[in-house]
Amino acid sequence: MEAKLKPGMVILIIKPKMTRSYYEISCDEEIIGSINFPKTFGTLAEIKLFDEAWSLKRMGFWKPYITVRRMGDSLDYLQIPFSGKWQGLLTLTTHAGDHYELNQTGFWNPKWVWMKQKTILMEFDIKSGMKKYAELIIREQDELINMLLIIGTYGMIMQGWDEAASSAAITATIS
Repeated sequence: MEAKLKPGMVILIIKPKMTRSYYEISCDEEIIGSINFPKTFGTLAEIKLFDEAWSLKRMGFWKPYITVRRMGDSLDYLQIPFSGKWQGLLTLTTHAGDHYELNQTGFWNPKWVWMKQKTILMEFDIKSGMKKYAELIIREQDELINMLLIIGTYGMIMQGWDEAASSAAITATIS
């Protein structure tokens, strides 16, 4: 498969085994990437998409952010503020001034969308099935589309982990 995401493509993010923190990224039943968390409770993720390899890690406590590095590099390629809020999760502004936002749309059947200046670039539909984690539809072409897929998927996994931890803490407090 060509190493480029295009409008109209449907990407599946699948968690093949519930006991592992590992996800596969596929298109037309072909695996085009993966997300692996080497440590069970760690936030470091090793992500491959086509021929690119990246590491992402959530850092900070009061002002959390996500670091993005090329695999093997010691310097950050990007640092992205991570809000962890249900209405807006991530924002990214490039050196050229382009502004990208990962926001939730809708209330009853919410979807996450990457937007650039109010134009929807891609749409994530989170699934609650055992294996299918999310379905992603590419709506518009953009030079950062691969990076947005990587960062958006990682951000939503982190958001899901936070929600699960909050639910467990509330349940334990109530019990």
